[in-house]
Amino acid sequence: PKPVPTAPTPPPAIDVMELVDLIAGAPSALPDPDHVADLVERVRHDPDLISTMPPFPASSARIIELTERENLDLNEVIRVLHWEPAAATEILRMANTAGFSRGTVDDLRDAVFTLGLAEVGSIAAAVGARALFDIEARQEHAAFARLWGALHHDALVAAFTASWLAQALHLPRYDRIFLRAVIGSCGRPLALRVIARHLVDGRCASRPLPQTVLAALDELDAEVRDLALRTWDLPPSLRDVVAANNPQERAVVDVVQGV
Repeated sequence: PKPVPTAPTPPPAIDVMELVDLIAGAPSALPDPDHVADLVERVRHDPDLISTMPPFPASSARIIELTERENLDLNEVIRVLHWEPAAATEILRMANTAGFSRGTVDDLRDAVFTLGLAEVGSIAAAVGARALFDIEARQEHAAFARLWGALHHDALVAAFTASWLAQALHLPRYDRIFLRAVIGSCGRPLALRVIARHLVDGRCASRPLPQTVLAALDELDAEVRDLALRTWDLPPSLRDVVAANNPQERAVVDVVQGV
């Protein structure tokens, strides 16, 4: 006789939190609020907070300022780029990628024409912001080696995503949005410099837990960023971009950074 078919065994039940854990991994422990508050106060009351802030690279700021002008002098852009070899190298590299070039571009002027001023301004912003995430002191870098890279990565991901979204929405100046996102992400690495310095010179009795550091950086982010913007001698056009009084520009960046 033929075997009688049986109903398939239903999969084991799983609740929502188990599903979240399967996808994202187990959630990290919440930081101790007192430890977070102590770390935040250490940064806020550091007497060297302002003096140790790295300046925003003047040549990158100058390039961005020039690309903002209505009556642009291309020769002046090329001259300034020669003083910023990192930006010039990146512009040439981008101009020779498949998305832009139909042949080999080995001249800086041709590269600027190939990319367009919006892209040149975005590249200058990205290269300039890289200095805000670099730290020269080896011990201070080693204290949070992985976190430095993660902060820089997250800032560029947010900037490129905001720029892409602005283009998809047909906003006219997506390069301004890129710049706002990049410079707007500087608060966390600047605050981390202070925490790393305190850890290296012994002012922190013990190494704070990763979740404590991240929570403190989140709380300090806007405060330290605004302090840096007041400290840096940015040209008016650049300050206007970062302020982003345009509600569409502000909304795009806020949505992407929030996600």
